Amino acid sequence: MVGILGSIAVHPLTWFVAMMLALLNGSPTVAGVLIFNPLVAIGNSLVLSVFSLIEVGGITVVVGGITGGVIAGLQLCSHCQERWSAVL
Repeated sequence: MVGILGSIAVHPLTWFVAMMLALLNGSPTVAGVLIFNPLVAIGNSLVLSVFSLIEVGGITVVVGGITGGVIAGLQLCSHCQERWSAVL
C-alpha cells in the first residue's frame, strides 16, 4: 500500500522538478509554456499530475505496489521486524 501511495505522490513532485529545470534553463515546458514564477509551477505541477495519473497512473500504481511488496518481502526475509521490535 505504501508503494502505491508513494507512486501517486511522486507525480506532482516529478512535474515540479521538470518545471524548475525548465525555469533554470529558460526553455519552455509542456505545450510551450514558459515558467517565470516557482509558485505558478506548483499549481501547474498539481494540474499536470492529475492528467499524468489518468494517462499512466495504472502503470505507475502497479509498479509502485510491486516494488513496495518486494521491499516488504525482503525486510521480512532479513528479519527486520525483530530488529525494529528490539529498538522500539
